[in-house]
Amino acid sequence: MSYSKRYAWQERCLDAWAVNHYRGTVQAVTGAGKTMLALKAIQRLEQETGCSVLVRVVVPTKSLMSQWENAIKKEKLITEFEGDMSNCITKVGCRGGGRKDSPERKYVIYVINSARYQLARSILGDLKKGRSVFLIADECHHYFSGENRRIFDFVPLLSKQPGNYYSLGLSATLKEKDAASVLEDTLGKKIFDYSIEQALRCGTVCDFVIYQIALSFLPEELAEYEKLSDELMAIRSRLCTAYPLLKEKGIPFFGIVKSLSEGKNVKLARLARTFLNLAYQRKRITCMAQNRISCTCQLLEKIGSEKQCIIFGESIEQTEQLYHRISRHYGNKVGRYHSKMGQQANRNALERFRNGELRILISCRALDEGVDVPDAAVGIILSGTSVERQRIQRLGRLIRKGEEEKCAELYYLFVKESKEEKSYFPLRGETFKTVDLEFISSVDITECNDARVKRSKSRSCLHDKAFELGTH
Repeated sequence: MSYSKRYAWQERCLDAWAVNHYRGTVQAVTGAGKTMLALKAIQRLEQETGCSVLVRVVVPTKSLMSQWENAIKKEKLITEFEGDMSNCITKVGCRGGGRKDSPERKYVIYVINSARYQLARSILGDLKKGRSVFLIADECHHYFSGENRRIFDFVPLLSKQPGNYYSLGLSATLKEKDAASVLEDTLGKKIFDYSIEQALRCGTVCDFVIYQIALSFLPEELAEYEKLSDELMAIRSRLCTAYPLLKEKGIPFFGIVKSLSEGKNVKLARLARTFLNLAYQRKRITCMAQNRISCTCQLLEKIGSEKQCIIFGESIEQTEQLYHRISRHYGNKVGRYHSKMGQQANRNALERFRNGELRILISCRALDEGVDVPDAAVGIILSGTSVERQRIQRLGRLIRKGEEEKCAELYYLFVKESKEEKSYFPLRGETFKTVDLEFISSVDITECNDARVKRSKSRSCLHDKAFELGTH
């Protein structure tokens, strides 16, 4: 990944940050250059304040820790301290993932698990000595709740410290309520928003097309899904009668039911657990629908061998099932990445995909965030998700600008008879294209060639590219 390219939006953002006394949170689409923005912020802060600052970076994963370390070294930001800090170690330090480098280094990168218990104490110690500290919170939407909030324990004591504190929060999926709660008090208010539409208009990310492919259950899957739906409806009615709060609109229904399942009311808890178990079974039928595998096989055949493809599954079971299916046809051109593979195997898979040895990389949620995924032109979302952050992160894996111009293709598979959301992305506009397709499967799902995908309608003008799969 290159961090040297600069965009006009970054300069505008840094201007807003400086006006806000070098504090604030930024929301920018994945692939727009948030890391480069932060590196430029370090340089600008030191130039405009005239002092050397201690840089503390917080990240949610070990993979991101490594990416930040490489980025800082590549940009040659390592400089000597002045005054009483002249003798300290000036290399980049990392704390987390088994590394325990000195917290006295100019640049220290913390994985959140370590930062919870170390960062606040370290920052307070530096400020008490009159030093300037710049805190960069990457993927800051992770840090506003639960135990993660402990990294900001130093904030109430800032007014009593002689040193200067500066901050920058970065996220592709920052919600207003997140920024307005803990994050605004700790990192500063939201100062800049750089959306996908803006990035497309400015050429910061590549063009893309989203294909929404409607699937159908197999007859036996549909029968089981409808049976579970009837049972869920009956139990939901009983739950609402026993706990009337569940009838109100806008409440976190499943969250409340989960709490009831762990409560002291034995009968109500048992009923809530039954509901949750049935909901899980129904969701699994949707996620594991066999036509997802059949459709994906057809798509891979039609996409062609020259394009690299990332496939996002919803579970390790689904990932493994697809891997064994398609590896029969593509052999060692197929790799997989998930938590049960082991760190070394996952690193090898990414490296093989990066150097072109692999054409297809199959994963589940492990690639959603915090992993430096190599550029790919095609993405297939095997299962739908209602989590907007997950949607945005997956799209961001494809639209990052590379060395060559490309138009990314994202195929989103959903079961039309289920509760699964049709729309992969909530935004509609002229800046990108969304096309509706339908997958028609044969009775025998083991015969991929008997299936076809037909174009049903287009929400906007699309390339003259027909998807008549299985007709050759």
